[in-house]
Amino acid sequence: MNLSQTVKYRDGFRCQLCGDWKEKLYSETDVVVSDIHAHHIIPRFQGGLDTMENLITLCDFCHAVVTPQWWAWFGISQIQGGKDQMHQFKKVYDEYLTGKKFTHPQTSDIPF
Repeated sequence: MNLSQTVKYRDGFRCQLCGDWKEKLYSETDVVVSDIHAHHIIPRFQGGLDTMENLITLCDFCHAVVTPQWWAWFGISQIQGGKDQMHQFKKVYDEYLTGKKFTHPQTSDIPF
């Protein structure tokens, strides 16, 4: 099992922000969560490491919210006030991370 898979296992294969999981169907819109991701809390370009402590599982949407490089792909700039809203969501995420004390199990506690 690689590091990404191990992080997803540790997090119960659920987004740690909204609780969604891969292939969840939103009945209101018929949209399916296409994937979940192991996201670097401190980005690699800022010196973040590929470690269990620096990774968190996020769904597609939450990953897009916290990753400004994805905003163009989602067309955020074409939505009136879209960038401002995304910056607000990102601020909430950053506050969540600074206030949350992760209680992830030790890597040795993962059975594989």
